[in-house]
Amino acid sequence: MKDMFEKDKNQRFKKFSRKFNKDELLLDFSKNIVGDETVELLIELAKEARIEEMRDKMFSDRVVLYVALRNLSDKSTYEQGKDVTPEVRRVLKHMKEFSELVWSGGRFSIWSAIGLSVALYIGYDNFESFLRVAHEMNEHFRTAPLADNIPVLLTLLSVWYSNFFNAQTEAYYLMINICIVLLPTSNNAP
Repeated sequence: MKDMFEKDKNQRFKKFSRKFNKDELLLDFSKNIVGDETVELLIELAKEARIEEMRDKMFSDRVVLYVALRNLSDKSTYEQGKDVTPEVRRVLKHMKEFSELVWSGGRFSIWSAIGLSVALYIGYDNFESFLRVAHEMNEHFRTAPLADNIPVLLTLLSVWYSNFFNAQTEAYYLMINICIVLLPTSNNAP
């Protein structure tokens, strides 16, 4: 590792790190056993695996409703040419009303009806913040080139370590974990 840093003459961090959301999230993979060729090969692997095509499909198929749930921006989300945003907003409004009636500061399992349980756990205002950050990460995932795409890079590093170093790593599209890191401090969450 020391040799890798010496070889890159203080440029390793700059080459092997990415920032997201006005520098609120930093992915530093400079201390990983990767070089320029490794990253280039992993990006080629992602292209051969049609990651970009699958990513684009994620934002245009039935799965679009999951994407629409996190979209609190002014942009509409479409499924088969139909704007699904108004219906999703109606559902979110009902979730807010229900969570405000039920909210008591108690604990609810994140593994049950995920959206509702998260809204109940952190309070609806924080849930909206969670959704905004999730949407920002979706947009980054959808639009960033593979070489700068944080979820893609995390996944590729997982493939690299699992397949070539027999290391048990799990770094895939960690939307929930990434969003939690970026959430504002909550006065509502227990």
